[in-house]
Amino acid sequence: MAIAVWPAHLRHVPVLSGASAAQSYVAPMSSETESGPPLMRPRPGPRATEFAFQSLLWSRAEWAAFERWTRQDLRQGTLTFSMPVFRPDAGMVSRVCQIKDGLWQTDLSVVNRFRVSFTLIIYNW
Repeated sequence: MAIAVWPAHLRHVPVLSGASAAQSYVAPMSSETESGPPLMRPRPGPRATEFAFQSLLWSRAEWAAFERWTRQDLRQGTLTFSMPVFRPDAGMVSRVCQIKDGLWQTDLSVVNRFRVSFTLIIYNW
């Protein structure tokens, strides 16, 4: 099965202002020893970094397209997808991403405009 791709018609900008990645890998596992310092080793699995994502102000049609994409293509937000993201050393690069817990919120404070926000998990950021 092919991985979904962020819809090209949904405008977004890289999360730069106020964004911070905690780290580009998961904290190592540590084992106590009888004498001496603890032994540390990398955790298995993919490297994952989390960012707070906030969309631009979208029209009603753009919001409907996003809602349909997450509901159908991402199976209610549970699947991964490919998306261009910003890396400080390489600029815009394509990475596999996921919406954390499949949950997103809509800000309805601007009339006829919608802003979507969620926690974006970027694998191998």
